Amino acid sequence: MKNTNFLRRMTAVLLAVLLAAGSLVASVGAAEPIAPYCDETYYATLDYYGGLVESSVVKSYQTHGNPKITDYGVYDTVTNLNDSRTATVSDGKIEFDLTGDVPEHFYFEGKTEKPYTDFPWTLSLSYKMNGVPMAAEELAGKSGVAEITLDAVPNAAASEYNRNNLVLIASSVFNGDDILSLEAPGAQVQLIGNLRCVLYAVLPGEEQHFTMRVGSEDFSYSGMIFLAVPATLAQLDQIAGLKEAKDKAKDAYSAISDSLDVILDTLESMSDSMNETAAGLDRLDNARETVSAGKNQVYADLDAALDAAGPLVDSMKPMSAHLETLSNALDDLDALYDDTNANLQQLRPELETARASIKELRSLADEIREIEKALNGKSEDAVEFTDDLIINLVEIQEILPKLSANLHALHRTLESMRGLSKLDEITVDGKTPDEIRELAASATAAHNQYLGYLAANGIPESALSFEQFLIAAGQTPEQAKQINDLYEMAQDPSFDEQLDQADSVNKIIASVNGKIDEISNAIAAIGKPSAKLIANLEDMIKLLDADDGDGISVQLIGLTNLAKDVLTELDKHPDMITDFLDTADKLGDSMAELTEVGDALLDELNGFDAVLAKYEPDAKAAIEDAKIFTAAASDGVGSLVSAARTAESFLKRSGNALDAGTKSTLNGLSALLRSATVGLSQTGTIRDAKRTLSNLIDDEWNSHAGEDNNLLLMDAGAAPVSITDARNENTTGIQFVMRTQEIKESDTKNAEGEETETIKTTFWQRVGAMFVDLWNFIKGLFGGKND
Repeated sequence: MKNTNFLRRMTAVLLAVLLAAGSLVASVGAAEPIAPYCDETYYATLDYYGGLVESSVVKSYQTHGNPKITDYGVYDTVTNLNDSRTATVSDGKIEFDLTGDVPEHFYFEGKTEKPYTDFPWTLSLSYKMNGVPMAAEELAGKSGVAEITLDAVPNAAASEYNRNNLVLIASSVFNGDDILSLEAPGAQVQLIGNLRCVLYAVLPGEEQHFTMRVGSEDFSYSGMIFLAVPATLAQLDQIAGLKEAKDKAKDAYSAISDSLDVILDTLESMSDSMNETAAGLDRLDNARETVSAGKNQVYADLDAALDAAGPLVDSMKPMSAHLETLSNALDDLDALYDDTNANLQQLRPELETARASIKELRSLADEIREIEKALNGKSEDAVEFTDDLIINLVEIQEILPKLSANLHALHRTLESMRGLSKLDEITVDGKTPDEIRELAASATAAHNQYLGYLAANGIPESALSFEQFLIAAGQTPEQAKQINDLYEMAQDPSFDEQLDQADSVNKIIASVNGKIDEISNAIAAIGKPSAKLIANLEDMIKLLDADDGDGISVQLIGLTNLAKDVLTELDKHPDMITDFLDTADKLGDSMAELTEVGDALLDELNGFDAVLAKYEPDAKAAIEDAKIFTAAASDGVGSLVSAARTAESFLKRSGNALDAGTKSTLNGLSALLRSATVGLSQTGTIRDAKRTLSNLIDDEWNSHAGEDNNLLLMDAGAAPVSITDARNENTTGIQFVMRTQEIKESDTKNAEGEETETIKTTFWQRVGAMFVDLWNFIKGLFGGKND
């Protein structure tokens, strides 16, 4: 009985300490009213297996002089633990009117099961004896090894504050004199006197399964006590810093991961580009082989072209003399035309005279007809007239052959000028000056490689000449000398000047060919009218002086002689006048036709004069330009032939070495790129390793942020949330205190009586019963074994 009273006193003291520790607040000296502060404790009695038997919430208010206490929550019953004043309950709202006598601390109890459903873990216990599952009610007094298993599984339906901030402590106390053995893996076992205290800790959001093994000859168990409180220790503030550091580290790692993805993507794209580059080098090597295989044919064609260029130069040298001859021919043509024109101009007055003579002849015929009847004494005048006519006809016969000869000479000159041919463009083995520049550029590139090799290996030029470098690269001595000579020629400022002169010569050739076209066009234009003029003159000459004696001039002379004879005979034979007049009419018609032909010939000659005057200056200028061009072209082509022979000699000497060096370079570079792509192909391995590391980091963080526990979600500075209703403000602390039933033979026999007694006890007595086991623990510290 003495021990029982002492137990009750100690229980009361411990309870007072617990309640006082949760309700301490700083004193405030302000004049304004301070809202009440509340500390909440949930008490629950559990059965052997963790099921709820009885529970209630005790709220401790520090009133700060407020006459009214308002609380939110749904309770089965509400009990004022201070005095007899009752609460006003309405729709989950409870109010206490403390007017008149406001206590400094006010307590009330509300019976409710709701906090247990909002508890962040679902608790369950199971039992075995000697490895065989057994009901808790059957374990009391048994001998052997009893197994007590606690399962704490996170409750997803609990509030966020409870899930992330409550820490669960589970404890059991065993008297070392009453047990044979104790195993509690994962627990902190403290030996205090003869008591063994087993403590389990469960972090927020963590799932745990603990098993204790107790060996005993007479098994009994005081039950398991659970304490769940917010983790508000000062040391836990470091968790907030750890969480911020985690977020920063995760952001930094995400940035690094993204950058690494970019790098890996770049490397993968480089791998494709390197493969394409290697394939391109292979194709370039194939092209090199094609060039190498065809270079002998190129050399042969170049030799043939150079051999052909010599005769070209030789053929251009007399071109100037030919052009001078052509210029002289144009001068002769002009002089011949002048002579022809002078002769024709001399013919014009003769034609006029002939036309006048015809007119006179006709007039004379008329007069003869008039004087036919009276011809007395006038025959002598007629005879004189016929003598003058014969003289004029003879002069015409003398002029016409000269005119015909001059026109034929002119026609032959024009025909001979039709044979002018155009000049060919200057090339060396079919290569233009631009292509020769490309060959020189290749030699310069080879020399740059030579200089780069010397610089890379620290070799002076005196120790290794350019030709020796080319020979070492695979060129023959002759080819190396040719490349060196071409390079040296390319360094000569006159080299580009000579190529530019060749370009200028080609431009002059094009200009001369244009002038030749103009001359040919002029000759063609002159040839047509001159041919027509010659044809008309020949027709007139044939008409006037036919070879068979039927020419008009012959006929006119014969007719004139005949007229003379007629006139002579008129005197002798007057009857012949009529016949003479008829003959005179015929002569007049023939002479009229002759003058018409002469007029047409003179008109066409005027057209020929206009054409000649139009084209002669341009033709002479073209000839002078061609003379200048041929002189320059002959010298330029000779220089180009010499340069081309030097370039060919250089290429032949350097070709093999350059080909071998290029082949080695292309093959080596291609192999290097493909070797590099083998290393770049491992980006997938790097990416997998990065992904594995990312998953490892994410798993580790997630493990403490909701998967395994909520350690990193804990907020030591968060304000406590009311157990009964979140609308309750100024909650300074919350805690859950729960205890399972004891397993003892005496308790089993007296279970019904104790239950009746429990119902009749006060709240403080019920709390005291909850801490009986805790008293046993304290008693062991001071008094040792209880007899």
